Amino acid sequence: MELPRGDYLLYAVTDGSHDHGSWNAATPFEPEAWGVRVWTGPDLDAGDLTRLDRAQLADDGRVLAEVVRVGDDARERARFTLDEEMRVQIYAIGEGQGGRM
Repeated sequence: MELPRGDYLLYAVTDGSHDHGSWNAATPFEPEAWGVRVWTGPDLDAGDLTRLDRAQLADDGRVLAEVVRVGDDARERARFTLDEEMRVQIYAIGEGQGGRM
């Protein structure tokens, strides 16, 4: 499958021992294999993928606070207030500080 040029959203998870500078094993033999590769599964084809509309995500009215595009060595905060007790989901991706995650 080939995806046309564009912006895509990918979710990936790793453990703390795989953060930059703290690998728990030797680096890959093939440098081109570093990073993330996306394959389709046996029951998935290109028609099953949908393009993300970022404007739609921002306009759904459910985001309470957002901190994005933060530069190196920066600390940012976003405050919000709830009118009643409720469950919230926190989605965070970030870089470490001082070589640690």
